[in-house]
Amino acid sequence: SLASKRAVDDKYGIALTLTRLAEAQRAGGDLTAALRSARESLALQQATGNRTGETATLAVLARIAGARGDRTEALTYAAQAVELSE
Repeated sequence: SLASKRAVDDKYGIALTLTRLAEAQRAGGDLTAALRSARESLALQQATGNRTGETATLAVLARIAGARGDRTEALTYAAQAVELSE
């Protein structure tokens, strides 16, 4: 669980869990919570240098932006994800 990962300061586990949580929140329609979870995850991914996780989180952020109707932001996140994955 997220709480158990936070309890032991497992940054990789926290970030992964937050990305999955953000996707579930997006799918459930809670876009505000999804954005908050994804942004926290992205910061952790970047701080720990986890490029694979960062790419996945950027893709989730793109989907969240798309669900919010912000096409420009969605395309920006998607382009960042593609660039990072190359």
